[in-house]
Amino acid sequence: MENHNIKVELVVVNSSKLKGSVTISNQSDTVISVNQFDWETATLSLELEKISNNRNTIIPLLAPPVPPSNLKDYEVSLKRKEQLQFDIIGLDIISNNLREELIRVRCKGFYKRAQEDTFYKIKSNWVILQPNKKE
Repeated sequence: MENHNIKVELVVVNSSKLKGSVTISNQSDTVISVNQFDWETATLSLELEKISNNRNTIIPLLAPPVPPSNLKDYEVSLKRKEQLQFDIIGLDIISNNLREELIRVRCKGFYKRAQEDTFYKIKSNWVILQPNKKE
């Protein structure tokens, strides 16, 4: 998995309504492009794992939404030293259904380098979600 000096950081705010954003930074010498729809859609961009007894179990997510017919219009270019931040849509819904145990989450996605048709996979840091307290 190459990353060509492309960095991804996931930030999650634990509040009554869980929110998250992902920042993609281009530190390479080449222009890259990412698809905003893919990165903003939680069921496409997130990996979740349940942490218990020193074993991590992958948590399957719902099927992703049907991509829009104009998916190409969601492509965004980043020049050297540019960064983009996207809010992750649907993180609160996912977490409300799963947060009885300790869960970790990270973002994953793809980028393309200018003049190439190859997609490169990149992943963010893991973030721990605290369990919801039952009232």
